Amino acid sequence: MNNQLLERILNSLKPEILDLVIKLRILVIGSNPSLVERIYPSWKTIGYGTSVKMSAQVCFIEAHEKYVRLGFNRGAKIADPMHHLQAQGYLLCYFQFEHVNQINNTAILE
Repeated sequence: MNNQLLERILNSLKPEILDLVIKLRILVIGSNPSLVERIYPSWKTIGYGTSVKMSAQVCFIEAHEKYVRLGFNRGAKIADPMHHLQAQGYLLCYFQFEHVNQINNTAILE
């Protein structure tokens, strides 16, 4: 991971979006500390995978102006009986957060 690239993303975010990114980053790293973190500054995205290769990426945190997405590259294969995941394309699915308290939803942590 490149700390300078990460800092560049984090420093560009509004405080409420920054809080979301930090909390999601802690959640992802805590769920699997062996994941490799890769920074995509032009997309304001942090990717996580089993290696730095894009094909090995498992999930990502993507910051937008008014929300943050926790996405899964093959999210369409995740069981989602409560229909919390939103789909984008054939495989990609994500949770979208506008407020930090949404991250405490137990369905997201399952």
